[in-house]
Amino acid sequence: MITVAITYGVSTTPRFQEFYAMDPSLWHFYYPEAATATPIWLLMVLAFVAPLAAMAAVEAAAIQDKVLRRIWDYFAAVTALTCATAIQLILVVTLKNLVGKPRPDAIHRCLPSSFTAPIGQLSTVEICTSPYRTLVAEGFRSFPSGHASTIFASATVQALFTMGRVRLFDGRGIFLKLVQTGYPFLIATSVSAARVTDNRHFLWDVIAGTFLGIAAGVIAFLLYFPPPYPYIKNHGKAYLPRRFCASKYQRNFDGFWHFEDMFPETTATATELQDRSSANFVVPNPTLKTMAVSRGGSFATVGEPSNATRSRSAFSPQASNHGGSTSSATAPLQ
Repeated sequence: MITVAITYGVSTTPRFQEFYAMDPSLWHFYYPEAATATPIWLLMVLAFVAPLAAMAAVEAAAIQDKVLRRIWDYFAAVTALTCATAIQLILVVTLKNLVGKPRPDAIHRCLPSSFTAPIGQLSTVEICTSPYRTLVAEGFRSFPSGHASTIFASATVQALFTMGRVRLFDGRGIFLKLVQTGYPFLIATSVSAARVTDNRHFLWDVIAGTFLGIAAGVIAFLLYFPPPYPYIKNHGKAYLPRRFCASKYQRNFDGFWHFEDMFPETTATATELQDRSSANFVVPNPTLKTMAVSRGGSFATVGEPSNATRSRSAFSPQASNHGGSTSSATAPLQ
């Protein structure tokens, strides 16, 4: 999706809006990309490298979880970040080319041959004399801000991931949690505001990009993680992966790969639930009775012997010595 979006954005000519050449809001100076506050390479660092490193540090600190669990959670976070980037990028490049709004530095890029137009008409891109047609075309992709949408999509995924892992809403008012969760939005706001001072966007372009980025980040995050609130006890863990061409090797549970911490109460019960051929097993947690019945097996809670245990005790030699029938010892177990 990212490759398709970039290819479409680069190869497609925007629908140039008509403009008023005497509009002073379009007369701002054009700065080369390298001279802006956040060139593309810096945006990549702030939107991808830094969040990935920060989320890796948060995941490494979750020592209460097993290594396999932490690897999967981090993989899900990386996938959510990539998905958010793809969603917002497709929306942004499509809107940029469809709207074709001139940037604040459009006149400086265009170098118009005339600043006048017939009464009742606006100027078109045909009056531009600049030989750099790509530069002129880029000057008509103001709405919405791609920098704002990219950095806010990244910040949203990082903030939601950190919010769940540090359990921001667990009722313990630790200010460090709020700082750790909220600083990505401070960076995103700074990057977005710089696009206005660099004469690349108007304020409404940045606001639109901000909302697009946040929406893409939330959607992508919820595809791989439950909301950090009210699911506080989940500790920010990702959804378990579904089966995919590995049914022979996986430990399956209800269509998902199974991690040992799925049922903190016991790991033995979860393992027994994998064996569909088992007809009798003990369910330590009464809340798992429904799962056991749906598998077709009988169940018993902790402290209550299973059917198989009662059958064995009833036909044991000790029972025969106390008046039990020896002929019934050969009866099949129920």
